[in-house]
Amino acid sequence: MEQGEGSDNVTENSDSSSGDPLSSVCRRTHTSDRRQDFLDAADFLTNNVAGPLGGIFIAVFVGWVWTDGTKAEVADNGKLVFPMYTTWLWICRVVAPVCIGIIFITGLKW
Repeated sequence: MEQGEGSDNVTENSDSSSGDPLSSVCRRTHTSDRRQDFLDAADFLTNNVAGPLGGIFIAVFVGWVWTDGTKAEVADNGKLVFPMYTTWLWICRVVAPVCIGIIFITGLKW
C-alpha cells in the first residue's frame, strides 16, 4: 500500500504547476527547439556563408598574392613543366572568385 502511495506522489509531483505530466515534456521540447534553431543558424552560417567566402579569399590570395609560391609549388621548384600556368593563374584570379560568388549568392536562402 505504501508503494502505491509513493508512486502516486511521484506522478503528482512530476509537474506541480499544471498537474499535467506531459507539460514537462513539452517544456523540454521547447528548449530543444531553441537549441535546434541555434544549431540550424550555425549550420547555415558555416555552410552557406563561411565556406564560399573562404573559397573566394583562398582563390584571390593564391591568384594575386602568392603567385611566386604557387608557381614553385605547382612546378615542383622547376622540376616539372606546367604549360598552362598562365591560364590556371587567371582562372584563380578571375573565374574561380566569380563562380564561387555566384554560388554564394544563389545559395543564400534567407
